[in-house]
Formats: sequence, structure tokens, C-alpha cells
Amino acid sequence: MGLVTNTFLAKESALGTIEEVNAPCAVATFDVATERTACVALSRLPKMRLTKASFQGASQAIQTEWIQDGTLIKETYRNQAGKWERTSASPEPSNPATTIEVEVRQSLNEPQALWAADIKTGKQKLLWAPNARLTALKSGTASVFHWRDPSGYEWSGGLLKPNGYESGHRYPLVIQTHGFNPHEFLVDGSYTTGFAARPLAAAGMMVLQVEDRRDRSSRPVCEEAASFADGSAAAIKELAAEGLIDPEKVGIIGFSRTSWYVETTLERYPDLFKAATLIDGIDQGYESYLLLCPNVPSCKNNHEAADGGSPFGANLPHWLDAAPSFNLNQVHTPLRVEAIR
Repeated sequence: MGLVTNTFLAKESALGTIEEVNAPCAVATFDVATERTACVALSRLPKMRLTKASFQGASQAIQTEWIQDGTLIKETYRNQAGKWERTSASPEPSNPATTIEVEVRQSLNEPQALWAADIKTGKQKLLWAPNARLTALKSGTASVFHWRDPSGYEWSGGLLKPNGYESGHRYPLVIQTHGFNPHEFLVDGSYTTGFAARPLAAAGMMVLQVEDRRDRSSRPVCEEAASFADGSAAAIKELAAEGLIDPEKVGIIGFSRTSWYVETTLERYPDLFKAATLIDGIDQGYESYLLLCPNVPSCKNNHEAADGGSPFGANLPHWLDAAPSFNLNQVHTPLRVEAIR
């Protein structure tokens, strides 16, 4: 029997005495043998936030911990005739002599799975592979790719090769942005918006999931987008030199803050990309400054740091040069713009 937190279950899952059936499930049990799930406690956000859930003694009792207005609240649930009910009984003490550790394991090419290991014997066992069907699908292979831009900075990203990759064949490339974790299974991208790493690989494309610069918080804001543009151009040059991609067939996707990066990249390298997408983005431009920033000091300060002050009076000419939205005449790439909601 396992515990799952912050999840969504099918409507027919047993809810015990819980009444707010429209809320997502905060704590649920999962029976590995039968693959049956049951909701123990529903989410109470934003009033209360779940911080911990654990079995107490036998698997018939579960203790949860919640934070409400800075106060820790502990609750115990017991399985009564197949239904989980909140009780006032004290939780059973956990067994301090246990030697079992449970962890989620994954890698760039291995989907998440729940494993148990005996600390004393070293024996390990797979408890639950929630995405077991993925192992039967043909999927591209991802690896960590490093390259340097003209300034000498070393970038890294996840390079996903297409299904049935053939050495010597040059593939179309899609650059995806806004973060890369080399220890996570590379499914779609850094966010579940317009990114689609493995589906693109299944369609015969190579995908480069690019990191956010590791030193960006210590560098001037005004250099962020231009630095990314140079890094992207350097990646395309390196991949083409290695014979992996067709440099005439390159696309790029930006989301949120990296929409600013992609706009700047399209302006600085107008002939480098054949297609681009911006998703629910901000571009540090005049319109976003007026609409989003008046009552948000952090937004106002960030825009002004990117474009050299406020967009009024003597500073306006600098904005005309620096803000991407004033220089869209330099973009030659077909561009799709998506807005969530």
C-alpha cells in the first residue's frame, strides 16, 4: 500500500465521509497489487496547506500535517470498513527500527517510478511505475549537451534525438527554453504549455531543451535576452558542425519570460529560424510595462532595468532601441503567438 499526495482521482474513487467532492484529492492511497486508489483527504487550499502524510503503524491509519495561518494541525485518518474517516484518536507510533527507504527515481530517459530499498541488505524493489506504458513506446534518446557562446560561457541543455535516429542524417531542430534539469525525465519540456519534446522527436525532429543561465541573477537584466540569443546561435552552429541538424530547418519556442528572449533572438538573428512560437509571454516591452507594472514594483523595476529606465521623456529613445516590441520590423520568421485564457 502506498501514499500519493496532491493528485487527481477518477470520480468513482471512494471518498469515505468527505463531502467536498469537487476539490482535488490531497492524500490518497494506492494498492500496488490491485491498482486501486482511494481518497483519504481532500485539498483545502488556500485555507490549509498539506505538508506531510504518512502511515502510522499498520496501513489502516494515516497521519497528516497541515499548515493554517502559521499553525501546524495534525489529523489522523483510519480505515473503517473500507472507508477513510477522520478520527480524534492519537496516531500510532511509527516503528523506529525500520530499515526501509522509499524514493522516486527517474533520469533523462527513464520515467518516474517509486522504489523501496532495504538499508541493511541493499535489496531493492520497484513498488509502482505510474507510467509503465511509456516503456513500451518507441521514444527518442536524450543526453546532456554542452556548448560555448562567443563570450566563452558554457551552456548546457537536454538534446533529444528523434526516434530511429540515424548517424549522418541531418534533422530539423526545435529549441525549447526556460530551464533544464538533467536528473528529470524529459517528457515535454520545462513547462506543460507549448513544449512537446518527445512528441516532436516522434515526428522526426531533434529537440534542444536549453537551461536558464546559471549566473543570470548576478548579471545585468539588460544582458539576459541578448545573451540567450548568442547562446542559441552558438548551439545551432555547434550542432550543424557535428552533422546532427539541418541549419536551414530550425524552430524555437518561448514561454513566459523567455518570450522576451526569443523575440530578441529573432531580431538579432533574423535569418536563423524558420518558425517560432511565443506562449503566454512577457517581452519587457512598453505595453506590458503599462498594463502589468503600475502597482507591482518588482515588475516596474525589472522592465526599467531591462530597457534603461522608464519609457518616458529622455529615456524613451533608449526604449525604442532596446524593447523588442518596438523592433518587430526586424523579425522575418513566421511567428505564432499563444495566450493562455
